[in-house]
Amino acid sequence: EILVEAMRSTGGNQAQAAGEAAILRAEVLMAQWDGPHDLSEQPLRILREIEQLKVARDRLKGTLAPHHSATRRGKVYGRVASLEKRRAQLYFGLATHAPAGAEAGRGLMEVHDQALEAAVDYYRQGLDANGGTYWHASQYVATHWALTGVLDPDTWVHAMAGAIRMLNHGTEQERRWAHGSLIEMNLLAILIPPDAAAARLPFFRGVEFHDAKAREHATRFAGMTDRHAFELLSTRRTIQRYRDWYVPYRRAQAEEASSRRRDLLHATGARGELNALEQTVDALLELLPVSTGHIEYPELK
Repeated sequence: EILVEAMRSTGGNQAQAAGEAAILRAEVLMAQWDGPHDLSEQPLRILREIEQLKVARDRLKGTLAPHHSATRRGKVYGRVASLEKRRAQLYFGLATHAPAGAEAGRGLMEVHDQALEAAVDYYRQGLDANGGTYWHASQYVATHWALTGVLDPDTWVHAMAGAIRMLNHGTEQERRWAHGSLIEMNLLAILIPPDAAAARLPFFRGVEFHDAKAREHATRFAGMTDRHAFELLSTRRTIQRYRDWYVPYRRAQAEEASSRRRDLLHATGARGELNALEQTVDALLELLPVSTGHIEYPELK
């Protein structure tokens, strides 16, 4: 059933459908992680799904050809990046559930880092190939920050400009997607240090302004989006990713770095930024209604 839905959504392209199906199966697993299924007791099942993401990634990459248009290359790179992102998230979940200090957990974090780095690289390639769509820009900004702890200001501006333009001139569906991107980009603006460089940054108006803007876009988005709409399902998953993955990962990285350098001031500063981000994430999830789903996911065997 998942493959049938994926074939429908991709117009019958088998490689794209395989990629969509792998992403949907990964989403099923992540949705069940804290539910009735104790996935920490089923590592082989998770690893099988991760392997399917790798297979789908390689099939999609195999569809690229030099004569393809920039738009097509950008779309393929974007989907490949999304597959790598799910792979990294599943590795993170496995590592999180591994016993503290276990060698397996350290190994899982190594492959997590590799998959996340690959996702960042493919989003960048998609952005470069596609002439700079705001979706590629926003995905790059988010994953690059998750990997490095550094917000890319120029690409953040690119994402903001494109999303605002789409909000003002797009179709109703495009405006919904634009609201979703603006929720995330305003959320990340909380991390921009209010220094002289930030004062010259287009669209940046200060942490409090962007915190309020993220909530405003979430409220408007929820008001114009049906609870069955895929846009709601996708946007809510995006914000949940900060709660369940990005923020815990960045917090662990900051603590490890400060421990190595014995820099308590750095640890305190990073902790304060992440706590502020986490508070806004929780508020956004309160504002975004729980989706009733775009697809009836079957029970995985």
